[in-house]
Amino acid sequence: MMRCVYPCFEQISLMIWMQWKISREVRILTLLLQLREIF
Repeated sequence: MMRCVYPCFEQISLMIWMQWKISREVRILTLLLQLREIF
C-alpha cells in the first residue's frame, strides 16, 4: 500500500505546485500589462 500512496502523493503535490507557479506567473504578467496600459 505504501508503494502506491507515496508516488500518488508526490504527483498530486507536483501538480499543485505547478498550478501555483503558473497562476503566479500569470498574475505577474497581468500586473505588468496593466502597468503598461497606465503609462
